[in-house]
Amino acid sequence: MTDHALPHPARRALTSLSRNGVRGTLERVHRYAVAPLVRRVYAREEHIWTQMDFDDPGPMPDGYALRRGGEDDLDALAAIGGIAPATGRAYLAGGARLYVATCGDELAFSTWIHVDRVPLASAPGGWLELPPELVSFEDSIAAPAHRGSGIALAAVRHITAIEKAAGFEAPISRVDVRNVRARRWAQKMGAAEVAMTSVRRIGPFRRVRVEPLPGGERVAQLLAAQLGGR
Repeated sequence: MTDHALPHPARRALTSLSRNGVRGTLERVHRYAVAPLVRRVYAREEHIWTQMDFDDPGPMPDGYALRRGGEDDLDALAAIGGIAPATGRAYLAGGARLYVATCGDELAFSTWIHVDRVPLASAPGGWLELPPELVSFEDSIAAPAHRGSGIALAAVRHITAIEKAAGFEAPISRVDVRNVRARRWAQKMGAAEVAMTSVRRIGPFRRVRVEPLPGGERVAQLLAAQLGGR
């Protein structure tokens, strides 16, 4: 039997073995076949939820300016590693607010404020519904050339003050429990850890646990009501 007479999967396997060797082929099988199958059957997410609450944001760093962003900023946002323009357009159409900090003509920092609902994979339908008075930070990113300048810290504090002045409560956000660096950064900004959520899915079965942290009972109740936890 020639290679051309082999079934298609067998030909692909032989090609991969010749190009990548046994180890490389096994790694590709795990990455593109086994891992996606496991994710469909089993998933686990653990998040710490934080809340920003301060009234005096302090000054912006010299040379930086903060403004509301729009569709014209989406390509620059993608260029610094932010979300794709198509996702950004969907967020804007859904009522999310984009904030950008600039230094001259450069995009230095951006973040999204979600209202009504926030994207969350473990929530039913992939969205966590929010009460009218609560908003959420998502997808904050600083351009590599401006990291360490203090613009991210200043921008988040100014945006929090703007949202609170508009009548909203202190914004919430979420961080993966294992992301120690991001948690430290949030604490440096002055954010308080107010709740922890754990979602485990095996096939069609989900188990959700929501734990309030000191001062976070209201946020924990909201999360439990939307996620179906206890």
